[in-house]
Amino acid sequence: MLNYFGKIEVFTLLIISRSLEEREKCETSISNLEARYKQSQDTIASLHVRENQLRKKNEELTNSAAFCNSELESVRQLDSTKDAALTALRLDKDTIDDQLNVKREEAQKLQADLEK
Repeated sequence: MLNYFGKIEVFTLLIISRSLEEREKCETSISNLEARYKQSQDTIASLHVRENQLRKKNEELTNSAAFCNSELESVRQLDSTKDAALTALRLDKDTIDDQLNVKREEAQKLQADLEK
């Protein structure tokens, strides 16, 4: 049988052995956590780059949409101006047609007077 000091020595070795196992587990866990942390940092950096790219693309699309809306408004105004011009020209044509009809009637009356 082991004496008292021998038992303490075995117990101490057992504690040291367990401590080493626990320490190795902790070191492994720390190493795994550090790797995951590094991977998370890389992912975050990649996402920041992607976010910046998307923000730039969004700004370009917003500017493009604003330009298209401006062009559309210009076309609408042009259509409105064109419609007003066509309406004015139609009125002028109607007036000229009326004047032409009056002149034709006058010409027919004069022709009839000449033939008498």
